Amino acid sequence: MPSRTTLHNTSHPVTSLSYTPDGRQCLVTTTSSLLLLDCVTGDAPVWIRSVSTPGFVLMSPEYCFALLAEGQRFHVLRGITEGKDSYTRLQSPVKCAVWSPTASNLFFAMSGSSLVLNLQIFNPREMYSKISSETEILIDLNKTLLHSQEESWAVEDMSINDSGQKLAVLARDAISGVTKVFTFGISLRPTAVFESEVLGDTLNPTTVLYQRNKKQGAILCICCEDGEVKFVPEVTAPS
Repeated sequence: MPSRTTLHNTSHPVTSLSYTPDGRQCLVTTTSSLLLLDCVTGDAPVWIRSVSTPGFVLMSPEYCFALLAEGQRFHVLRGITEGKDSYTRLQSPVKCAVWSPTASNLFFAMSGSSLVLNLQIFNPREMYSKISSETEILIDLNKTLLHSQEESWAVEDMSINDSGQKLAVLARDAISGVTKVFTFGISLRPTAVFESEVLGDTLNPTTVLYQRNKKQGAILCICCEDGEVKFVPEVTAPS
């Protein structure tokens, strides 16, 4: 496919974007709106809704859901352009979030929090799917990782691998200022079980992202403050 460069003036700064699973469309948030962009035709963006507070949007692996984080609440959008959604009001703005590969769970963390929370989506492939009205704690970094009273971890970023069995969490200790990357083996049934692993001497990591490669196994990409990029392969590749 030939490359295409399309310029659209949104009139407001862009705060985030997220592609649909087939890469043909892209959801875009600005400081005032949520837009849908057709990446194939290059047509002008379609306005979906206003955004009162700058946030971010995250498309799920299934077309029926997207997360719109807006200040101290987030919307789980169903149908996206149809405007059907439910929202949850939070104590703090959402810092980061990831969908499970099946879109049946949404993992997220609030700004300054040590908690990774889980919101369950029932029957995500169906039109009349149900969204849980309550969130549950998946990981509490301060309880799981705390080795000293002089530590206070806050989640900065996270990524999940293709199998949905390993979650990478980038966290900052508010007291020392140290930033580390931890990986957790997760099992949602019947209970959450964690085996944490610290990824060693990574210097000031700023972003974590699992490469999507089911044939070779996931590779965790860690971007650092000094411009260094580290690639950490999984111990075992999927069969």
